[in-house]
Amino acid sequence: RVHLQSGVDAASADIMFDAETSGGLLIAVPENVAAAAQQRLADAGTPCSTIVGEFHPREEFAVVVE
Repeated sequence: RVHLQSGVDAASADIMFDAETSGGLLIAVPENVAAAAQQRLADAGTPCSTIVGEFHPREEFAVVVE
């Protein structure tokens, strides 16, 4: 149920489904607290964090990678 847009290169697609990168790496928070969550992660010593996506109502595919 995943659709990869035509511009997604093979290496990026491989990383999305690699078992070594498929657990414990994502945190979902409401958009209005995202900046505060990133600051708390930094304060706790997390070496990096970034916003990688957002949730939208489900359409044809459960996940769309652009």
